[in-house]
Amino acid sequence: MEDVDDEAISIELLREDNLMLEERIEAMSKRCTAMQQAKLEAEARAAALDADLTALRKVAGQEQVDPNSASDWHDERAKLLDEVQTLLKVKEVNEKRVGDLSKDLQRLYKRLKTAEPTTDDSECVEPLLKDQATWQKQQQLVQDLLRQCKEKVYAEKHAHKRRRVDPDTSEHDKSLQEVIAHFKTETCERNEFEKLEAQLLQERLSELEAEPRSEPREQEGQAFVSALQDDLKRLAHEKLQLAKDMQEAQRRIQALTMDNLQFKLEKNELKHQVQSEVTKSAALQDQVDDATRQLAEASAEASQLHDHLVAAQTQLLAAEAEIADLHKRLQEATASNSAVAAARYDLETTLEAAEKARDELAEAKGFWEDKAAKLERVVLQYGSEIQSLKLSLADAEAAGPPEHTPASVAHGQSMVQQFYLRYYKAAETSHRSLLDATRAKDAALAAQGADLTHIRHVLSSILHASLPDDVSVALQGLLASFERPEPPTESM
Repeated sequence: MEDVDDEAISIELLREDNLMLEERIEAMSKRCTAMQQAKLEAEARAAALDADLTALRKVAGQEQVDPNSASDWHDERAKLLDEVQTLLKVKEVNEKRVGDLSKDLQRLYKRLKTAEPTTDDSECVEPLLKDQATWQKQQQLVQDLLRQCKEKVYAEKHAHKRRRVDPDTSEHDKSLQEVIAHFKTETCERNEFEKLEAQLLQERLSELEAEPRSEPREQEGQAFVSALQDDLKRLAHEKLQLAKDMQEAQRRIQALTMDNLQFKLEKNELKHQVQSEVTKSAALQDQVDDATRQLAEASAEASQLHDHLVAAQTQLLAAEAEIADLHKRLQEATASNSAVAAARYDLETTLEAAEKARDELAEAKGFWEDKAAKLERVVLQYGSEIQSLKLSLADAEAAGPPEHTPASVAHGQSMVQQFYLRYYKAAETSHRSLLDATRAKDAALAAQGADLTHIRHVLSSILHASLPDDVSVALQGLLASFERPEPPTESM
């Protein structure tokens, strides 16, 4: 009885271990759910950041294109290209207008120059002529200076090294004097030309002053000249504005292109992160399913072992009761008749065998107690390992989203696999030990049954002899007790 109680306690301990494993599996499933929730929160946070970035760029004056819709970006790009083409057409029209206005101004200038000017015409035309002459003279001087500087720099650059280090001062002074003389000659010629032009203009003006005035024509010419000047200024301003608009359009196109590329990169990166998280979650879910399946198998095996132990306990109780009844009846038969001494001897032998089997059961009990202690130590050992794993996982979750590397994932999977392999190896060892013990008990019970059958045959042979009535009645009752059906023995 004590052995059966110890085995029942061992089974209860196994059930408690299975419950602990179920709790750990539930905790792992909750952790997987939390990781999925964290993944969803990260996706929502990424979407919120994307919306904030879009709002900030809209506030900054930049048109934001949705990275998920390539058609909208192409439409926006087509609109910008159309706008650029329109601006280019406007630019061409404005340049054409500038050319036309320049031609009109030249024609007007020639017409006014060949017309019969009045006194008021000379006041308007003379400043313009002076400004034009001054500007032309300045432009020619600047062009000459630039040309001479370029020639000088080219000559110094391609001169011999010795000459560059120690130049000839006489040649330098000579070239400088030649340049000065050239400038003086050009200046004298220009001054003579300007004087001649001024003299001719003055003569023309004096001739025009002598002629009668034409006030409406003069006013019309002045208005036309002022209008042309205003148009030239406006067109120059429009040209500058058009160039600025072109630069701004190019900048916006480049910015939109860069934004589109950046958003595509961010989108691809987020997709890769989501795929990795989904893969990790699927792997964890597969591990949880495997652990649940293995736990269910272990629970089924434990329940089967418990049923076998209960059946063995029932058979053992029935056998002990029969042995006690046989011992009592044999004592009564021995007291009544000496012929029962042989049966008593056989019964004592059977009792000795039963005691021997009981001793073997006691040894098996000690063996199973050692196995239970070892199993408890294994459970405590792996419980501490699982607790350390929980603490490390809690620290990793508190530190932030874990950055799993292939090495860490492989290490974790190998640790989990080793844990379950060791645990189920210990459970398999315990199961095999229980099977061996049950087979030994079945063999002992079979031996006891064979002994009881032999005793029944001996009592039957004694009953056929001439015996007193009371002894015959006792032997018949004993044989009737032997004729009761025995409970079936189940073997693993």
